[in-house]
Amino acid sequence: MLTVGLITAHIALFIFWMLDLHHKYHGSRRWSKGLLMPCTALIYVLFCLLLHHHPDLFLLCGLMAGWIGDLFLLKDDDPHFVVGLVSFLLGHVFYSIHFLHVIQPSHVPALVFLSLPVYAAYACMIMRGLWPGMEKKLHLSCVIYLCVIAFMSFCALCSLSVHPSAGSALAFVGSIIFVISDTLVAWERFGNPDIHGVMETYVPAQYMIMLGILLA
Repeated sequence: MLTVGLITAHIALFIFWMLDLHHKYHGSRRWSKGLLMPCTALIYVLFCLLLHHHPDLFLLCGLMAGWIGDLFLLKDDDPHFVVGLVSFLLGHVFYSIHFLHVIQPSHVPALVFLSLPVYAAYACMIMRGLWPGMEKKLHLSCVIYLCVIAFMSFCALCSLSVHPSAGSALAFVGSIIFVISDTLVAWERFGNPDIHGVMETYVPAQYMIMLGILLA
């Protein structure tokens, strides 16, 4: 029965994802976007029941924060965008807490910390490109957001280095794709409104992090 429910949830997620992409590129109302993260959370819970795992609270909170962010980003005005930004930021905080919770910082190889300048350089490059088209009141918010999402991905890398496994690798790759997805969101908002690839990266990123945490 659980297997049937899991297969049904997978199919539902795929349908909602395709509907959302269709709505986005055809300019119609994207009601399906509000169902993507709840469906991902449902898949995670069904997996946990099937594998006799205890659901991770931080992962579920991260998915729900993403759901709230999805709903607010359906609107294009600044207040909704800021609330959506805060929601996703909280989601990245929850993911970071999970990754830090499963490792001992002292066990992280020193070589891993060499990635920090790479994350910093990427964040600086993105801000440099976005700065001219962004309102001054949003500068600090975007700097904080970039730091938080870069830290989340770094935590996923630390988790992979301490507990190398297919699940940890999947979660880390998902974190990188999430960084790319959020970068595309920023470019869509402040640079090129016709840019593609946001949802094509966002849903796989969330799903890979969920599946990676489950299998780690």
